[in-house]
Amino acid sequence: MIAKGQRQTDGSYIYTCGNCDGVGFFSDKACPHCYNLNYDELLIQFKTARGERYYAILKAILSIKGKAIVDRAEEYKSKHSNGKMSVADCFHLLMDFKFPLNRFKPLVEWLEETRTIKTGSFRRIQQGGHKVKKTLIRLGYDV
Repeated sequence: MIAKGQRQTDGSYIYTCGNCDGVGFFSDKACPHCYNLNYDELLIQFKTARGERYYAILKAILSIKGKAIVDRAEEYKSKHSNGKMSVADCFHLLMDFKFPLNRFKPLVEWLEETRTIKTGSFRRIQQGGHKVKKTLIRLGYDV
């Protein structure tokens, strides 16, 4: 069972795992939903997680890094004269926070949810033909 999380106005995310009740362990093993909030382990598991487990891991990741992601996005926005994030900035965030390449969508959706970028931005990025791996290579990342 996944406990509900709640986004705060500052971009932070409050979440207590419904599987282990926030203890981080379940049956003497790391909780398969929150991994005791070990960010590196969560990222490994996030890459292949599906269904309920995917959402639990995403919530755990956001509880750790949600505010930092928003803060970094705001830094990117402040560097542009129009005060908006570029598509490239979204891809830089993916790499800044070491998200798996196949998890670009939830990162952008988090920025949309926190009103850091406009709703529908992910759809517009897709329609623009941006493919994650190709775009990252174009930006100079070794992926």
